[in-house]
Amino acid sequence: MAMKRFLLLLVSVATILSAQAWSGIGNPATRAFAKQFMTPEARKENARIWKLNKKYPAEKSDKPTDLRWNKVTLDADLRSTTTYEGDVVVQMERAAEVLRNRKNYSEKEQIEAMRTVTYNMILLHTFGNISIEGNELTNGFFVLLSSGAAADVNASKMRKYKWQTLWNRAILLRHYGFTADMYAEELAISHGNNKDAFSAGTIRDWAADMGAELSKQLEGAKPNMVVDRLKMLEYETVNDRIMAKAGYRLAALLNDVLK
Repeated sequence: MAMKRFLLLLVSVATILSAQAWSGIGNPATRAFAKQFMTPEARKENARIWKLNKKYPAEKSDKPTDLRWNKVTLDADLRSTTTYEGDVVVQMERAAEVLRNRKNYSEKEQIEAMRTVTYNMILLHTFGNISIEGNELTNGFFVLLSSGAAADVNASKMRKYKWQTLWNRAILLRHYGFTADMYAEELAISHGNNKDAFSAGTIRDWAADMGAELSKQLEGAKPNMVVDRLKMLEYETVNDRIMAKAGYRLAALLNDVLK
């Protein structure tokens, strides 16, 4: 019964990911970036397991009503200490163990675990999925996206965006026309020297790091604040760093569990 319940959790990740993770190019670009840093052995196993995707397509299931589902829950000190089975970190830890001990699991269980590890790495690095104890802004708020620069912000047209959507979609749309490989190349150029620093640690260490990243971006933030073009350029730099972290960490995790 426990194993069956675990598998249902894994399946649900893929079915509701689109509403919470990076839009469009974000996921494939991160995977393309990660592949550059995977060992030959891990890359071979990764390809073998992903070939099972068509054989065992993700099954649809109802989204749980628990607000903690598919979230990264951190305490006030930015630590991930939860044992809640629907938490992004807990799901990823369990799925990693399935892949680590894959000889004891069926093909269906392996592909479901691979989906969870891959997709949850994206969720772990998505600001809108992170909840920090005592920080109400992490529950979500709206910003006003301006088409103008700071100097003429009052004259520019405003568009209301959820904070989460700003990071999940608006920033990535600035790379319109990019292929996943092109985006991965840009990340390598920008953060090619950060592999060891970004890869170090455990899944829970990475969650804490993302809590720190989010906290920094929320300093001075408030509902309905104006985000102009200059601020978007700043955010784009932050987003590229976060995507590079996700890619390096996905490679590091898969290198470890697919030995």
